[in-house]
Amino acid sequence: MLIRDVVGPENRDLSVSLWCSDGDGRDLAAQELAEHQGREADWLRGLCTSNRFRLFTKDFLGGRRPFPFTEAVQEGQTIFRLALWQAAEFLSKRDYADNWASEMNEEFCFWSFSQWKKALSEAGFRIVENADQPDRGSRSYVNSWIVEHRYNGCVNLLGADGTALNWPPSNMVIVAEKPLAELVCGQARSPFIAAVRVGCKAGSSF
Repeated sequence: MLIRDVVGPENRDLSVSLWCSDGDGRDLAAQELAEHQGREADWLRGLCTSNRFRLFTKDFLGGRRPFPFTEAVQEGQTIFRLALWQAAEFLSKRDYADNWASEMNEEFCFWSFSQWKKALSEAGFRIVENADQPDRGSRSYVNSWIVEHRYNGCVNLLGADGTALNWPPSNMVIVAEKPLAELVCGQARSPFIAAVRVGCKAGSSF
């Protein structure tokens, strides 16, 4: 089985500071930003990253889950203090202007890479990893193109002491194997194997 997907960070509750540029687009006053009810793509693309972050905190999951953060001024710049998973969620969606409304209903960082591996292992899969050639096995990674073209100059991630942090992983690849003998109809013991069981009953080919 091969899974390619977005992924959440380890240490998801780590307190971090996120700097968002207010000079890479229109920097609207808080009232003007709040009064604009639409989420038109061209309007979103024209906003600075700081404005997009403020919109994101209101729109994420339709406001059904608290998204607490605080603002502070550090070395003359406004920063947002929040948990690492919150920063990662925003970073993963910052540039989805064309389908902003639908993406706000998606949660990308619910599991870290280690949590994905644990869930699959508990379901009976063997995770394939290659320490000598990481690109040939399961891995999480930061998309370097995104860093260069989306992050640089627009956002910065800082630790409690103000030093720059590594970017959280943006993507993962998981290669998982399961013994063929266990892929038999009627032996499902987990949601993953249950999916195979349903397919067998329906006459699907796996």
